[in-house]
Amino acid sequence: MRHALLAALCLSLGLCVPLPGQAAPLSPAGDWLDESGAVLCLDEDGAFAILSPHEGSAGRFGLSWSREGDSIVFRSMLSPCAPVDQARMKITELTPTMLAVRGEDGREWRWSKAPAGTVRRLEASLMYLERMALPPEVMVSAALSLDSGKVISSELQRKEGGIPMPVRIHYLASRAENAETANLSAAILTREGALFSTPEAVDVQLDAGTPAPSVRLNRVAANGGEALCPPSEERPSASLTETYWKLTTLAGSPVHVAEGGREAHMVLHEGGKGNGSDGCNGFFMGWESRDGKLSFQPGGGTLMMCGDAAMKQARTFMETLGAVDGWAIDGEELSLLRGGEIVATFRAVAL
Repeated sequence: MRHALLAALCLSLGLCVPLPGQAAPLSPAGDWLDESGAVLCLDEDGAFAILSPHEGSAGRFGLSWSREGDSIVFRSMLSPCAPVDQARMKITELTPTMLAVRGEDGREWRWSKAPAGTVRRLEASLMYLERMALPPEVMVSAALSLDSGKVISSELQRKEGGIPMPVRIHYLASRAENAETANLSAAILTREGALFSTPEAVDVQLDAGTPAPSVRLNRVAANGGEALCPPSEERPSASLTETYWKLTTLAGSPVHVAEGGREAHMVLHEGGKGNGSDGCNGFFMGWESRDGKLSFQPGGGTLMMCGDAAMKQARTFMETLGAVDGWAIDGEELSLLRGGEIVATFRAVAL
């Protein structure tokens, strides 16, 4: 009886090598759906992506995942210039239809198995004709869009330098709108800027049975643009508190200031008090940060009327603050997170 219990526990945690005749331990590889409609893609070869059904939503960029004992280790980054972040999450439940994990801060995530066909993958191979070697490690950006201009998916991946370079793009089938083709744009980047890019989007087939297309990139002129990431010594990290944080994006879309209007911003003061403007009205609120989490408490504000666009943006801003559960600072940029996804970004402004 004791051996049977130990065997059951061992198999449930994935720590055992199965004996002949025993079923292999379950693998967390697969596509997993949470209550918000976001999908966690864990590929068998260690690649992963987080896909959101929301228009313009950005998230962590997937690098790799691995199974280590009873835990999953994720390696990801928030932006091209941010360092790679490693998060270890303990598997608390793993069945053919359910995956649950707990972070080191005690927070839990639960996913159910996504229906077959929810996520699709496009494989491509990048190449160029220049006689030059890539640095040992580069970044690759790739995006799929429809003829209407709608972006189906965009991903950023770190790769070891080498040509041809395989690329895999994950996307939600629902966002493809039953299209048979899409436009693929790609670039090979370093912190100093783009090295190669597609001169124009390449038409690709979305049929899963189609061979991986070979996409040719062109060399980007050395003076073709600004550095992707300014030198680290020029990027001191701003403080979460006592900093004027100017709102720059909401759900991935740029924030606009109405003519004659105020720019949306906030300042978080020590002691849990904050104030700012939603772009139309001034407001005050409470806030709390603990164990890497961040939350805002309702306050009050002025009651001025503004144009429809400004009022809609202001309402979205305040609703976003109410749903925030995490934050990250990279240099002078603050990202507010909900469920690991970036829902708003701010730029530090000198007071």
